[in-house]
Amino acid sequence: MLTALRTEPGSANSPDRDPVESALADVAATMFYGESLLRSSGHFVIVARPRRRPDSTLADLATPLISAATAAGLAPVERCVALTAGLRGSRLVTRASLPARRAAARARAAGAPTALPAHHEVLVFGLAHDVELAAAAASGVPRPTRLDVNGAVHPGWRRAA
Repeated sequence: MLTALRTEPGSANSPDRDPVESALADVAATMFYGESLLRSSGHFVIVARPRRRPDSTLADLATPLISAATAAGLAPVERCVALTAGLRGSRLVTRASLPARRAAARARAAGAPTALPAHHEVLVFGLAHDVELAAAAASGVPRPTRLDVNGAVHPGWRRAA
């Protein structure tokens, strides 16, 4: 399942509602209801571009997304970066939208150094039970067998030589 952190049209202009918090709440609801749709070993992937709050500070998106996923019964598997900047010679060149470039120029003119985004954050989640099983398998701890759990020995299990 793949989703992106989106804001509703018109919510950015609403003074009583933070668009970042609104988008986080929408994704949290999607994770909560989408968890039951995942198959075993399936993944829930969220792509989030960097967001700025109305006061121009960069919003931390990963922490609330991981908390919402954990509450929905998902566990983090990977945290990646999707590079959106291009390479020109040995320099990275951002491919920011016109509104983002204008906002950065206004912030710089006001004396607040602002960088343009060059990547999106990609968070990959799996079902918590599957992630726990994979971690146990990777640690080298053998999984218990029926014999270990029940302690029963059947005489037919051993053959005579």
